[in-house]
Amino acid sequence: MSTINWTDIFLALIGLASDVVTSHKEISLAKLASEEISKK
Repeated sequence: MSTINWTDIFLALIGLASDVVTSHKEISLAKLASEEISKK
């Protein structure tokens, strides 16, 4: 049996989570910006 490198898996999950959070923030900022523009 091959040993599972839990550190690599853990780091990969953290990377995925941060990517999701970053993209979510960008989407939220884009929505806020478009709402501000449409108000003017």
